[in-house]
Amino acid sequence: MGAGTTTTALAAEMRGRIARLVRAAQEKSELSVEDLALKAGIAPRTLYRRLEGNSAWTIDEVAYIAAILDVPVSSLLNDEAPSAATTDAIRQIANGDPIVIDMAEALGVGE
Repeated sequence: MGAGTTTTALAAEMRGRIARLVRAAQEKSELSVEDLALKAGIAPRTLYRRLEGNSAWTIDEVAYIAAILDVPVSSLLNDEAPSAATTDAIRQIANGDPIVIDMAEALGVGE
């Protein structure tokens, strides 16, 4: 498998992940896809293609949608919990520092 194939597979995976996370947030908000598209300044057909994972998202679209749905942008990009190694590393780095601990908790790490 060449580098281009790997990049293409990763891009498709990311499109699908964002689509799934946006769809879940959209459904939770009870906004229709059409209403979300209108508020985000995206053509409904384009948003449907994005939600099907058939076309790439722009960072602006993700940011607008996050603002409209009142969720952090990060929640539309990644739903994976941090690994135990990451959590342990954050705890060691924090060394009891309340600012680092607060930042880690805000990111969902080390809880």
